[in-house]
Amino acid sequence: MNSLLLLVVALCAGPVWSQVTQAPVAGQCELQGYDLHRLTSVDQWTFDLPKTAQWLIPTNISASDVASVSVSMSLCKPLPSGNCKSNENATVCQHIILKNGTSVDIDLASFDKSEKLNYLDSSAGFSLQQKSQIPVNYTQCASGKLNTILGFECNATSKWSDKNISNFVFADDRLSPCFIEIAFKYNGSCYNAPTVAPANCQLDGYNTSTLSKQPFWFATVPHTVCFNGTEDRLCTIFFSFCHAIPETTLFNLDSCHKENAAVCQIGESKDGVKESEYSMGQYKETTRFIPNDEAVNGGFHLEALNGSNPKNDSHCNSNFNTIIILGCNKDVQWPESGDLTNHIVPYYNEQCQWVFELQYDGACLSEFPVVNQDVPSPVGWILMGLCGLAVIIYLAVGMSVQYFVKGARGSDIIPHVTFWTGVGTLVVEGCKFSLDVVTCFHFKDGFKPIRGPNSGVQYDQI
Repeated sequence: MNSLLLLVVALCAGPVWSQVTQAPVAGQCELQGYDLHRLTSVDQWTFDLPKTAQWLIPTNISASDVASVSVSMSLCKPLPSGNCKSNENATVCQHIILKNGTSVDIDLASFDKSEKLNYLDSSAGFSLQQKSQIPVNYTQCASGKLNTILGFECNATSKWSDKNISNFVFADDRLSPCFIEIAFKYNGSCYNAPTVAPANCQLDGYNTSTLSKQPFWFATVPHTVCFNGTEDRLCTIFFSFCHAIPETTLFNLDSCHKENAAVCQIGESKDGVKESEYSMGQYKETTRFIPNDEAVNGGFHLEALNGSNPKNDSHCNSNFNTIIILGCNKDVQWPESGDLTNHIVPYYNEQCQWVFELQYDGACLSEFPVVNQDVPSPVGWILMGLCGLAVIIYLAVGMSVQYFVKGARGSDIIPHVTFWTGVGTLVVEGCKFSLDVVTCFHFKDGFKPIRGPNSGVQYDQI
């Protein structure tokens, strides 16, 4: 009987167990500086697509037969079982509802634990690229397997409080025959710089907060200022001001991340193949913004030292060093995007040192500098405490001596009572005397004769 009961319980519980939410894969949904908890805490997100998005409709379905198109999405874990009939391992699934009432599920992206979130290159945010596993006949896509890119861009007011996020989808496009991009606005994709040492992002009188609004900044520079640069190679410089350059697979900055670099150079062929990577200077907790000595209107700079060592190179045989100069220009605002190509002036002195100059209004010394609120010094409180303790000891010891030794009673037990009761009068007379001296009131009638005691003789007659 007990065995039969356990069998019934197991059979009934089976469907419930199949709906248990899968936990996100550790490491896949971790990205420094972003809030990803909300994205991964929901089993699935849904959103509608316009029927005009015909690039999502397979060739065996006529667009005129489509009643509606919706998409289910899950981050860093597969969709709940039964959500996508074409693939149980799908993370993004398209649901096409036909006018005859039938539905078709299409796998747009499948779960792959090796895929990780990446930083966006144009603005604060991140993306996730995944591939579909089930081939579908799409126009111009021979393989039938799609690459779907989910982009999440910063928008502080876009709070995902409901599972239907149709209002936050602002772009759905076909980048190439087999590439699809769906972009969302999400407040958790607004970058919060992980500051290791708060002081390294502050400089009295300057607006340095904008420098930490991106996980990193980048600029494409001429090959003449790049290490081992050639005309047939693209050269990109990456910067991070208040922390080391984070790990990202989008640009493959693994070596620079491991070397704790603050400045990194990537060399690529013109077809986008990475050929070289160098740390141009390390980030350290002791790194600080330094005011420019010779700047009239302010400005400051940052030194990133002890980068990669190319060894045995004819032009450089020591570690790379970089100086980033932030110059004052009240007419230039720091760009919102991460691209600094049009704002940077690079130099290379062929002695393993690079100088990159940028100008913006935040590098202009404020007319009324904002001084950091330091912690109040405890010295004043210590002195006040010692003075108060001295007064208590003075009264306790003095009153004891007056009472027990001298037998004083009443107000006479107060030590030096005559002096203390006369302090007020003495202060008033002292102030009056000082006023008389300053105003010459006491001497306005000249010197008067002073008579000696008990005699009629005046001192001025002696």
